[in-house]
Formats: sequence, C-alpha cells, structure tokens
Amino acid sequence: MMSTDTRVVVMVEVRSVVDDDPDLSWLEQSDADMGPGFEAESAARLASYGTDWYCVMVEARAVLEIHPADGSVRHIATVSSGGVWGVESDSGDGLRDVGREELEVLRESLDALHLSFEEDDVVWGDEFDG
Repeated sequence: MMSTDTRVVVMVEVRSVVDDDPDLSWLEQSDADMGPGFEAESAARLASYGTDWYCVMVEARAVLEIHPADGSVRHIATVSSGGVWGVESDSGDGLRDVGREELEVLRESLDALHLSFEEDDVVWGDEFDG
C-alpha cells in the first residue's frame, strides 16, 4: 500500500495590501455620465485620495504544511484567493464584505485539495475591525 503526503492548514488570514497604482478613472466621469453633482463630489473625493483614503487589495490566504510520506523535509505552501484590487480603504463594512467573499473563494480552492478550516481559526487584519 502506498502512503500519501500529509497536508495541514496551519494558518488562514484575511488581509489587505496597499494598492499603489489603483484605477481611479471612475472619478473622472462627468455629470452627463453619472448624474447631476457627480463631478463636484468626485473632484472632492479625488482631492482627498492619499490623505483621507486610499485603495487596497483584499485577499484571503492559507498557509499549508506538506509533510512528504517519505519523511523528507516538509514544505510550506501558500494558497490565495487571488484578491480584489481597488477596494476603498474607508468603505467600512464593505471592506469586511469583500474579505468574506475572498474567504469563500479560498474555501472552494481548499475544498478542491480536500482541506478545510474552521471559521474561528481565521485571522482578520486590524483594518477589518472598523
């Protein structure tokens, strides 16, 4: 009988990383495109970018330990949800909602590997406490 590698999920986290080059072109649309008052609001929003708010990438990721059946050195692997870029840092509950969606994407990826994790084991970055 052939023995198999042992795979263990050792950490699951939801995090954000600053998006240094976000697409802010949506703030350059006109009142004709978006309705009356959009240009004034978007100009103010754009002016406050980098001081009052910024964009982030939100992802969920799992760190796995893989112990080869032959007893050789263990391996560490990271599986990521892929992430969503351009999320506004001041979006409040929206930031956490994106994190939950990314956690589900990660869960599906780990299911395909016959791995799972408990919701209570997920580490959320401080930025999601808002």
